[in-house]
Amino acid sequence: MDAVGIILSNMNDGLVAEMTKERTMSAMPFGGRYRMIDFVLSSMASAGICRIGVATNENYHSLMNHLGTGRDWQIPRKRGGLSLLPPYSRKDYTVYQSRLQALNGLKSFIELGGEEYVVIADGDNIYNLPFKDVLAFHKKTGSELTAVGSRMDFSRLSARERTIFETDENGRVRAMKQKEYLQGMHLLSLNTWVIGSALLTELLQQAQKEDLASFVQDVVGRMCEKRRVFCYVYDGYYGSADSLSNYLMSNLDLLDENVRASLFDRKGHPVYTRSANAPSTKYLKGARVINALIGDGCIIEGEVVNAVLSCGVHIKSGSIVENSVLMDDVVVENGAHVHYVVADKRARISEGATVAGYSKQPLYIKKSGTVLA
Repeated sequence: MDAVGIILSNMNDGLVAEMTKERTMSAMPFGGRYRMIDFVLSSMASAGICRIGVATNENYHSLMNHLGTGRDWQIPRKRGGLSLLPPYSRKDYTVYQSRLQALNGLKSFIELGGEEYVVIADGDNIYNLPFKDVLAFHKKTGSELTAVGSRMDFSRLSARERTIFETDENGRVRAMKQKEYLQGMHLLSLNTWVIGSALLTELLQQAQKEDLASFVQDVVGRMCEKRRVFCYVYDGYYGSADSLSNYLMSNLDLLDENVRASLFDRKGHPVYTRSANAPSTKYLKGARVINALIGDGCIIEGEVVNAVLSCGVHIKSGSIVENSVLMDDVVVENGAHVHYVVADKRARISEGATVAGYSKQPLYIKKSGTVLA
């Protein structure tokens, strides 16, 4: 695929500030064994995109440790490979505040390989997107910019401003709107685009001259009015982690076999991640597990129902974990009850404690935090 991939890893960190104090959203654990970035990175790799740049901003050490050289994602290093692109690689170092600033800082990287197209995506999209089909659609329609969207029921999403498209019968975007408090079905922007390299360079130069601030509002918005912009409608599963409740919901969505099939059973489109090399999970006497995803290296003595557990979690005797997400090495002591909770790495719920949130407002336990009875 004659395209360079750009993954913007930090663009939405502020939406889950409690979880991104020490990591980017792209590095957040997901689904028991993955990180958020695994999905878009695997989608690009499966499409044959051989040169991929991950634009970082701050708090990216966890992301660097996870990605390494990109070998686990089958990205051929001899043909480009994976590059982490922190902002201090530029002489005029500033922390990125927007997609437009990030892309302006990456112009030399984008131009380096001479690819005809640029694929741009946020690093926290939970999808298995066929980028080859997106590029074929881009060429077939004669689009100058192709956006990727998904028809979503907005009653499932937390209330905040989102970008939606209105298209004609051919998929051409006739209007792009940014609204909040929407209800019903709408064509949601997945913050994923395909554009010609030369055109992107031209647009970035023009944006700098005019001191524009937003890639979506000022660049994409103008293009919808004056140029050929089309929307590729992705019909597979799409999950969002743009709020704590959506993060919990998207994790629990994986308990549905149809969702798992949409993400993980697409022929020729595997989802890669770094190998954990952890021992097998142990289920001891008294363990009871119903409808759960459990990572490697866990020890289960208590009850787990409708939950997602990452590697190394220990659920002790007499404890109950329901409708929750527990990250690496969380310990739930004897007799504790955990309901609608997102527990970060190495958190501990003490013996006999009851910890409960709600589906729309889960309780968050910080990294290495302890909850006492």
